[in-house]
Amino acid sequence: MEEDLGEDEADAAAEDFFLVRPDQWERTDPIEFVKENPKKANTSCFERFAKYKDTKTVAGFYECGAWPNEKKAAADLLWDFNKKFVRRLPQAPSTDGR
Repeated sequence: MEEDLGEDEADAAAEDFFLVRPDQWERTDPIEFVKENPKKANTSCFERFAKYKDTKTVAGFYECGAWPNEKKAAADLLWDFNKKFVRRLPQAPSTDGR
């Protein structure tokens, strides 16, 4: 039987959710980037951010074509997470009753 979390425990669990590093995120996790490009204009970083800033999932981020390989993509995602340019969002509740 599952116990209900107290208010403090629920707050801590919610905070922990947002602190999980990107290398632990699932491909289906929804994500959100800051809307204004925070990178220095006329740089490759700026151009890459422009390509991926509107992606809505981790999979979309990796599939947007901004990098030559996934290792470089993962480095950008970690950098952006550490700079608070991206955050993982809670999964939307299922509409099929699950």
